[in-house]
Amino acid sequence: MPSLIRDMSFRWKLTIPLLILAALLALSGLFAILALGTVESRLNRVAAELLPQSSVVLEADRDLYQALSAERAIIAGVNSAGLDAELNDNLQQASDRIARYGEETDAPEGKALAAEFTRAFATWKATAMENVRLARSGAAAQASNISYGRGYEEFTRARDLIDQMTGLVNRQADAEEVEAAADVSASHARLATVLIIGAVVCILMIVFFPGMITTPPARVVAAYSRYCRWRGRSDPACGGAFQR
Repeated sequence: MPSLIRDMSFRWKLTIPLLILAALLALSGLFAILALGTVESRLNRVAAELLPQSSVVLEADRDLYQALSAERAIIAGVNSAGLDAELNDNLQQASDRIARYGEETDAPEGKALAAEFTRAFATWKATAMENVRLARSGAAAQASNISYGRGYEEFTRARDLIDQMTGLVNRQADAEEVEAAADVSASHARLATVLIIGAVVCILMIVFFPGMITTPPARVVAAYSRYCRWRGRSDPACGGAFQR
């Protein structure tokens, strides 16, 4: 191997280290591009998927509470023409939003929670509408007992499922953050390795490259000097070689 390097032309002695440095530079650029692409895809998932899903679930939670407030206002005898519309609108919005979350999430657990919420919500909705009917028919006390008893338990069950959905989205976002940090750390390690190899190549060039360039001519000169000492001044090729 040393003889192979020694016998190389000046061009290849200069070209090979430069090619190695160019390859290392390209490799570091590739690592940086891959790291940026990975982090960007994770950020896009958080921004385009998880944050909208979290917003949808929170809005459904708000709708659910507003529907409960409208139901109890009707039971309490609040005289407002818009309470029935508010109750129905909020019930529909809560149902639609959780259904949307179930369609958009890619987590099997999220889809299962959305399906379970649909069943729990339907149970509480039926109870709430029955309470409104009882209140309208003059049985407000009975409706109130049901609303604050069995109805509240059904409502709490539906709300607990929304809390679980919110927690799931938050865990998914946290997982993306952890994985992004791990990707960045791995990218830093790869780039540091490339930089170390590049530094080693540069040091080797500084230490050995001058000798690789000057040694062959020096050997030629030494051989020429030995030849002239052996032939003496009688050889025209050595004329003036030892005239000092």
